Amino acid sequence: MNKSQKYYNKALDYYQNGYIEKALEYCEKSISSNIKNKAAIDLKGILCYLKGELNEAKALWKLNSRENNDSVAEKYLEGIKNDEERFKLYVKAVKLIENVEIKKALELLKRCAESDYNSINVNNYLCICYMKTGDFDKSINSLEKVLAIDVKNQIALENKKNLIKYGVIKDKKSPKKVMFLIGIIVAIIICIYGVKTIKFTNDKVKISSNKKINTVVKEKNKISKKTKNKINKIPEEKKDFPYDDFKNVLSNKDFEKLYDYLNQWKSENLDTNSKVLLSEGEESLKSKGVIYFYKKATDFYNNKDYSKATDEYLKAYEYGEGSYLMPHIIYFTGSSFQNLNDYENALKYYGIYDSAYRSGDYEETVLYEMAMINKNLDINKAEAYANRLSNEYPKSIYNNSNIKSIIDGNK
Repeated sequence: MNKSQKYYNKALDYYQNGYIEKALEYCEKSISSNIKNKAAIDLKGILCYLKGELNEAKALWKLNSRENNDSVAEKYLEGIKNDEERFKLYVKAVKLIENVEIKKALELLKRCAESDYNSINVNNYLCICYMKTGDFDKSINSLEKVLAIDVKNQIALENKKNLIKYGVIKDKKSPKKVMFLIGIIVAIIICIYGVKTIKFTNDKVKISSNKKINTVVKEKNKISKKTKNKINKIPEEKKDFPYDDFKNVLSNKDFEKLYDYLNQWKSENLDTNSKVLLSEGEESLKSKGVIYFYKKATDFYNNKDYSKATDEYLKAYEYGEGSYLMPHIIYFTGSSFQNLNDYENALKYYGIYDSAYRSGDYEETVLYEMAMINKNLDINKAEAYANRLSNEYPKSIYNNSNIKSIIDGNK
């Protein structure tokens, strides 16, 4: 076996194992040893193509076609006719993501993903978008497509960390080590306080900070009674905090029981150890429980069980401040109430959304629904929302005859 072929075989092996940069390095060595090595040139073109380097890939395949009469390279060149347009869509999608227009960005990225061109970047952003919409299975699928090509990709690794943090995929760290670290942290706290058209992938294949509005009107003390699970009246004699059971519930990520425990004990006068454990439970609900309740609520919502959906959305809302899911939680809470004909609460949560996420994905819908609900309640408010919809979203599908009738009818 000649030197060029050995280098090519190594490059192919690196590629198949997800080490794209090493694969490129050995492709270059193979081509340097023998510029007539058609397979090495084609492979390097593929790697550039996957990275989004269209001009480089095109130049390599043109070279192979011209100098080596390579028919495979000619087929590759025939298959990239629409990729320049896909790149434009990709650039537009990134801008949409930066403006928190996730649904629009997703539609463009899905069109980009019809080809393997720019697969790494496209799937990285698909992963991020699906995380933001709570579609974690698709998010994981996009992540895996990137890591199959580039196991060291920094954006993908960051996305993986987030999915681990959200409890969607399991951390492979040793449980014993994790528990040991947790033990140290708790001990310190106690000491302080007192105690992804051309297919090449063989089936293997930080964004600018989102413009989040961190201030969300949080009305914990006015949350609907529906969020309060029935808790048996505590006898007059003082009950002991269920420390061991709470630890098991926390360890097993039993978010339903954890939610009940927090409601029962967060206002009690507890000893320091119990307070620390209760605080860990609250953090668990904020980091992972919110996702659990949101997904459960969305399943109920999709099955048109709006009463149960409302219960779960409100649990997510109670602990969701600062979560990327918060705009979705608020909107679907309002929508669930509306489907139950509870217009007072529907207007309440639509209003919260309008105040906090005025440039969000659901704003057109929120303005429309608030205008329509208020039509028979307060025509002046209805007109105000109708005018905003008409002025801010003139091309919106919601800017229809219903909105026009509200505006014209109140003149």
